[in-house]
Amino acid sequence: MGQKANPKSVRLSHYPEVFSIDLGKKESSYLAYIKSYIVQFFRQKGIYISNISVLGDANILYLNLDVFFSKRNRIKTKKLRRAFKSQRGLKSRPSSNRGFIQFCQSLQQILGVRKVVLKIRKLDCKMEANQLVTYWSQLKKALTFKRAPFASDLVQASILLLTNQATAHLFNTFLVLMFTRLTKRQHSRFFVFLKKFFKGILSHSQVFNGPILGIRLLISGKLSGKTRAQSFAVNVGQVPTQTLDCKIDYSFVPAFTMMGTFGFKLWIATK
Repeated sequence: MGQKANPKSVRLSHYPEVFSIDLGKKESSYLAYIKSYIVQFFRQKGIYISNISVLGDANILYLNLDVFFSKRNRIKTKKLRRAFKSQRGLKSRPSSNRGFIQFCQSLQQILGVRKVVLKIRKLDCKMEANQLVTYWSQLKKALTFKRAPFASDLVQASILLLTNQATAHLFNTFLVLMFTRLTKRQHSRFFVFLKKFFKGILSHSQVFNGPILGIRLLISGKLSGKTRAQSFAVNVGQVPTQTLDCKIDYSFVPAFTMMGTFGFKLWIATK
């Protein structure tokens, strides 16, 4: 059927930042657990990681993160900078704003390194005024869920895709977060919304010579509360399954709901 293997293992020239670390003879599952621990720590504070690069040796661990601050985040950018500069961490009222220094210390104890170097780059949703007006006019008809949770974050993630800053994993994460808060009667409306939303992204990319060539989404599970699992696919543009000419970013994110587990597979073809 195509794309059964992870495309990052085939197109290494398109993915310079690969999760790799040299800390002795560590198992790959152990390192994947550390990566998930880093992602979950920031997600609890409303900070979503788009790209992560973990490099290191026996003494120093280097973490390079491209993060997106959700509107539901519990911490501001200035407070985040103060937390890493000070040794005592944050002193604000909410207890969720604390623990960054303890987080680095826990990584030191788990991996047995002497120093942790953390570099965070915030993704900015900036677009030219004429492009932003055109893009918003195209999305007005599609935004039937504009009051739904994480709808504004999904629109900002799409702008990051058009400016070639975000990855497919970040965009797929907000799709899953929106889906988990829907009832089974809203699934069909959500699928119509996805078709219009993806068409608006692709049309804007074609008009302003953007990087996106095509988007493909596959949702599998007990859709609309049915007893048997089904699948729903959205294909917009061209997403080749066997090619090395273009970059294909792949992401799989599970969605855990009261109706069961759903799988979201997303392919984004870019120039």
